[in-house]
Amino acid sequence: MLYYYQHMKTDKEKVIIGADGGDYVPGDEVKNGIQRLVSSFIYEYSKQSKKSLLYYFYFGRNVEYKGVQAVSLPKPLFGSSFMPVNVIEKKCDIFLGFSGYIPSLLNASHCKKILFIHDFAFLKYPEAYRNQKRLAAQTISSLQRADLIIVFSDYIQKEVCEKLPEIDQSRIKRIYAGGDHLLRYERKDSFKGNYFLYVGIIKPIKQIEYIFELFASYKEKTKDSEKELILIGKKEKKYMKELEKNPHYVAYKKSIRWVDHVSDTELATYYEGATAVLNVSKDEGFCYPVIEALTMGAQVLVNDLPLYHEYAAYFPNLYIGNSEQLIKKMMKPPPHSISASSTYDIFTWKSFTEELLEVIEQLA
Repeated sequence: MLYYYQHMKTDKEKVIIGADGGDYVPGDEVKNGIQRLVSSFIYEYSKQSKKSLLYYFYFGRNVEYKGVQAVSLPKPLFGSSFMPVNVIEKKCDIFLGFSGYIPSLLNASHCKKILFIHDFAFLKYPEAYRNQKRLAAQTISSLQRADLIIVFSDYIQKEVCEKLPEIDQSRIKRIYAGGDHLLRYERKDSFKGNYFLYVGIIKPIKQIEYIFELFASYKEKTKDSEKELILIGKKEKKYMKELEKNPHYVAYKKSIRWVDHVSDTELATYYEGATAVLNVSKDEGFCYPVIEALTMGAQVLVNDLPLYHEYAAYFPNLYIGNSEQLIKKMMKPPPHSISASSTYDIFTWKSFTEELLEVIEQLA
């Protein structure tokens, strides 16, 4: 008992964490990958026993969130000024740069800085990104400031080592993010639909025209007039104008449906109802929609990217192929049910948060 009391942490001894939440208001619906990361982390963090105190800095309306100190700051100069100043004023021991950015002001702080990197597509495919030079410069400088770099796949860990050999490999840590967030929601109207599904932002790097090509080939080979293609995600206007002129889109426009945004409950239902989920991006470093769909038990068809070979060891419902192979797979009915594997446990937000908190304690 004496040992227990000697080793109990008081409030003053707790590790103080400052997190960059950006545009995500705690408790709101998620609209992109970074928001999924921060929302899932604070949800799991709020449920766990605390050896730390978390200040969550964001811009937006004031809200309260149990287990987290939510601090709303002005949007103008949020990243460059208000947020880092608050990190310093709160005497944070650890800073979590969820958005892939570490402010230069934090160079004046004693806190250890953890940077999260999803991928390097903006370096490999600069033509697909607006403000690419600014994004690249900001990311490189943040990588140099980071005490620890968190990546979400072995593939991206390798990419960091190859593209930035000057960075000590001991500063890079791979932690798999979760895909089980949709399992929390009750699907009251679950159904089996007659559609293929794409989920994600509609921008050039995602190669939506390739999905149109696959869908058109499926239609031509099967003469299936009922099958639909549903695309869920925010649209990039310039790219959409190009897609609307795509010959495959023009030919099968009546069978293609766009959905801007859905709730998590609706998204889970879409995954469960899909004949297959399609993703053929130029590059992916983690890909939340693919992991979400796999965890939901959906059949997922993807192109030949290094990341997907990493996932194949864990998910029997993942199929990797070239155009011809993917079309043939689209023409075969999916299995009636796919049993969940125990290996899914490593792609949970609980395991991600526990592992991240262990890293934080070691670093602090």
